[in-house]
Amino acid sequence: MNNEVQEFEVLKKINELESTKRQFTQFYERWNEKCKDYEDERLSDFYDLFFSRFVTYNALYNVIVLNKEKMGILEKKKKNGQIVDRGDKEKAVNCMVNELSRGNSQLQKFFAETEIVFNIKKLEEMLDEKGFGVSFRGGEHSPKEDKKILDNLKSSNLKRRMEGVLTFLYQVRCNLFHGAKGYENQQIQVLKTLNVILEKIVEILFERFQRFIEAEIEMLEQKI
Repeated sequence: MNNEVQEFEVLKKINELESTKRQFTQFYERWNEKCKDYEDERLSDFYDLFFSRFVTYNALYNVIVLNKEKMGILEKKKKNGQIVDRGDKEKAVNCMVNELSRGNSQLQKFFAETEIVFNIKKLEEMLDEKGFGVSFRGGEHSPKEDKKILDNLKSSNLKRRMEGVLTFLYQVRCNLFHGAKGYENQQIQVLKTLNVILEKIVEILFERFQRFIEAEIEMLEQKI
């Protein structure tokens, strides 16, 4: 490959990364503004806010995984020698646990925040309540899986704690989207708690996404 062709390919990659960053930033800002519309204490507002924040979270874990696979930073998943798409839960929980765990100082900071500590304690209390559950399989409650989430939330290992948080979050998302949870006022405390935690997680991931893209662009520019 001659120098001109190589430079063209590098510039093409830079343009693609800049376009990805610009488009996703616009997407993020629009949904972030939308979240400001829900300021009441009505059940409908807590539902709408959760859905809006999860839309952003969903987009973040997809764009992060996709771009890290394209850059060769994250190995593509294979089955029987064929490249396959990662499952949604794998991206939302496993991949984001690893993403948020890069650099233990970030986790320490997250779990040291007073508001986060308070709301994670709320999640623990909910799972300790008789009759409360977030893990369902085939419409049946799974106390065993709920206990695993609770054990992770209480763990001294920060990565395990984050896994507990993201699993709880993802299970609630599945329950709401798949109709395993009703539209009752007792859902307010669950959604109110998760909305606070999810807002912070989305903020951290968006900052990481921006830094990742900027670092990749800077590295490519050095090749020109």
